[in-house]
Amino acid sequence: MEKNTSFIVFLGISAASGSFSTFPNARSYEIQLRGVFPATNVSVNNTSIPVESFNELINGQDGTTNGYTYDGSTLSVIIYIRQPMSTSQSIQIQVQLSENISHRLLVQTPASFVGLLARCQSAKALLDYQWGVRTVFMDDYPLLLDAAATGLRITHSPLTAENELNTFFNQRIPGACDEIENKITGLDPNLRSILLAQLQCNTFLHIY
Repeated sequence: MEKNTSFIVFLGISAASGSFSTFPNARSYEIQLRGVFPATNVSVNNTSIPVESFNELINGQDGTTNGYTYDGSTLSVIIYIRQPMSTSQSIQIQVQLSENISHRLLVQTPASFVGLLARCQSAKALLDYQWGVRTVFMDDYPLLLDAAATGLRITHSPLTAENELNTFFNQRIPGACDEIENKITGLDPNLRSILLAQLQCNTFLHIY
């Protein structure tokens, strides 16, 4: 299948110029490409490197193998060049993305996914803290819980990112706003107002 060149990002690390007594002859790198959809292939100096799953990273690495992964909470392709590379030579990195960097879900949404996801997680924490004060129940806000877990689901299954973001903006956030405004019984009115503002619900409630 022919590659779509509009989905390819080229990165370069130039050879070092100049030196000092403790300047390293070789070094490893960690490169983060943020605000993009997952990669389908990454190559370093024309050699493809393997994708690493979330679980593999948790279990640890041997520190010698190059690879890449995807962080769904920050929409970041993370490239690990663990094998020390000579600082006297340039490095060429090619990243084949699954979608264009100007995809509408990255650049044309009412709010940044990364920021709104963090606010969902904060909203969930605020509701959790109500336990024993003015207790609210998780059964009353399932869509907020689903929204707050979006990044983790993408991390575990990166190629679902487009569908997850589409559902996040068009169903989960509008639904979470409706839950906060209308369905969480016993919620302190001041906290309700704070949560509605925090999730920018004036932007999303009309969708639901």
